[in-house]
Amino acid sequence: MKECVRCSRCYEDNLKTCPSDGEVLAETLPGSCVIDSKYKLELCIGRGGMGAVYKAVHVHLNRPFAIKTILPEFASRTPDAAELFKQEAKSAAAIQHPNIVAITDFGTTPQGMFYYVMEFIEGTTLREELYKGKEMSPKRIYNIFKQVLAGVGAAHRLHIVHRDLKPSNIVLTKIKDAEDDLLLLPLDDSEEKKERDDAEIAKVVDFGLARFVKDSMQRKKTSDAEAGGLVGSPLYMSPEQCDGLEADERSDIYSLGVILFHMLTGEVPFKGDTLATILTGHLLKEPPSLRAINPAIPERLEKMVLKALSKKPHLRQQSISEMLEEFEAGMADYLLPEASKSTLSIRSIPPACEVYVDDEYKGRTNAEGRLVIKGLQPGSHKVRLTLTGYLEWKQDINTVVGETPLQVQLIRKEDLAFAGSKKSTAGGKTTVTSTSTRRGSSGALKYSEPIEYFEQTNPISSFDVTLAVLAVLFAIAVFLATSPVDPVSFYISQHTAYPLDRLIGVLTILSVAGICSALILADHSSEYRNSPLIKSMFNLSATIFTFLYIIPFVLAIPLKFGENKEYSQPMIWFVGRLIVMACCFNLQRRIKARKRVNFFI
Repeated sequence: MKECVRCSRCYEDNLKTCPSDGEVLAETLPGSCVIDSKYKLELCIGRGGMGAVYKAVHVHLNRPFAIKTILPEFASRTPDAAELFKQEAKSAAAIQHPNIVAITDFGTTPQGMFYYVMEFIEGTTLREELYKGKEMSPKRIYNIFKQVLAGVGAAHRLHIVHRDLKPSNIVLTKIKDAEDDLLLLPLDDSEEKKERDDAEIAKVVDFGLARFVKDSMQRKKTSDAEAGGLVGSPLYMSPEQCDGLEADERSDIYSLGVILFHMLTGEVPFKGDTLATILTGHLLKEPPSLRAINPAIPERLEKMVLKALSKKPHLRQQSISEMLEEFEAGMADYLLPEASKSTLSIRSIPPACEVYVDDEYKGRTNAEGRLVIKGLQPGSHKVRLTLTGYLEWKQDINTVVGETPLQVQLIRKEDLAFAGSKKSTAGGKTTVTSTSTRRGSSGALKYSEPIEYFEQTNPISSFDVTLAVLAVLFAIAVFLATSPVDPVSFYISQHTAYPLDRLIGVLTILSVAGICSALILADHSSEYRNSPLIKSMFNLSATIFTFLYIIPFVLAIPLKFGENKEYSQPMIWFVGRLIVMACCFNLQRRIKARKRVNFFI
């Protein structure tokens, strides 16, 4: 069989030039254009790493099909090419789902060439849609990605992992008209028919790299890298694929996260001029913020995507059903029309108050005491206003569509007695009940209701500072009073030439100081509250504290009460460490209760 290099049409071997454009024909597949006396190849519509896909017509039924064949050059250089091709056909044919391309036939030509037949899909790939440069609407993103999840979920239920999910392997096609598929559709121009005509079906294709997970687990564990290089498409590969490790269903979840990132922002999270740069991004770099690229993306949706892009598989969604649940919850805010969202306008006296909605920091009121919060869902929200030296203001607010101005006056701590107020003290917390005025859009008084002002604990109380200082002092005391610092460092120092016990002691003291400093700084000033630098300092210190302080403590317990006393620690060592841990955890609990710092929640 021959093909035209310009139009990709297929012809028999007896022709030398293309009848359509006069180009010289090139030999491609062995044999005739008619396969198995049933399928006539008409046009090459795509080529991949191991095969080519042709549009064909059934000779007797006059119905279009797509036929994939193994490329002769791939078969010649790959000993197990036939087995790989059979595996692909088997994987795709095992899945019966509307969002997976259907396999209808499989066979071998007299020349020994394998092929399989699938439904012919007329449409474009998701890749072509993404690279058009047009922003995809939230509704279209929802409709397409939900279908992709449904198709991949059907494969995962059969323990089949695709391993090469990318936009070019997702084909989008329109629902056919009633005259074509004989479906009972409205015959008029009703809204129902218009919506159906505009609907898209997404189909996942190309299971060339798919594997049955159970079968692959039973085989000898040989990495893909050792078996012949990386498997997958670099821009959408999971970290474990980049590292040549075994890929399971969570690898597909990572690739789906990259695809959704691309659909929402118009770009991939990791890109570069070289393959090494891209792979390094997947393995080591944190993905960029979606909301920094597209501020309209809701926070819940961003968290869902970033969770799917976690480097460690156990930190991602563990199944497609879990990913679908979080996707629908995140898209609920994105799909909500802007006209149906609420805008909360706050005017505070005095100005520069911190505003929280549902315990989420929304900003400070300006010099005039005003702050406008947009994009809230209609319904009940918990609103808090705080300012150092004033009582904290808190109330449940029912927001409605449109702007609802809210005027709030905070009360000084020194001035608790004022007209119309009622003061009570319970459990060490002072509660003052007064009235606050909410104004309608016309500016007239709408109604009054009781407001509770809660006396806020000073964010950097003397007790918090005392806890932090005690934790550091006791860590130093344990370090100086006991030698070696812990049984692990003692064992390493005894069996090697490196005295690690002193170094580990210094690191544990620094970790305690780092945890306490991060908590105090973040709780004291809004400037540092959600600072990435403070967050990194806390996470690093907490990690060192866990590995060099808590874990050795747990390991030392059985040694203390066991028969082997060689590595046992004195009781003062245990008591001192317990006090340090108690101080650190109590400080974190106190600051967490105020909900001012969220990087450790």
